[in-house]
Amino acid sequence: MLQLVRVLRRDVLKTFVRSFAVKKKPNYADQPEKINKPVLVKTLRGFQFNDGDHVYKGDILVRQIGLEIYPGENVRLNRDTWDLIALRNGRFTITTETLSPYPDSPLYPVVKEEGRVLRRPFVHVIAPPTVPVFKLKRYL
Repeated sequence: MLQLVRVLRRDVLKTFVRSFAVKKKPNYADQPEKINKPVLVKTLRGFQFNDGDHVYKGDILVRQIGLEIYPGENVRLNRDTWDLIALRNGRFTITTETLSPYPDSPLYPVVKEEGRVLRRPFVHVIAPPTVPVFKLKRYL
């Protein structure tokens, strides 16, 4: 009887281990084919606001590939996605200004040595003026 239990236990363990050790390949013929819709990246690029609109801190002002439009006052550049993001609440403005690059920029020799004038579009967020508040101390 004891030998019979050992043999049965051994057979059960073999089938148990075999069923979990062998992985069956899934059959994809039964599943419907997935349709991947194309991402409309071209329509998402460009200005997200019109000139003169009120924007809030953290709003994405311009989506672009590469540096076509430069950040101005109260605007920062996200270097991963090249998006221009508002740093403060205010009015959104677009201007064209002459570019004065830093000395380590690849545009520096073009501007300084060749004497070319580079005009580029800039994006600014003009913050509303702050009203000064004066607190006067009373002297007795």
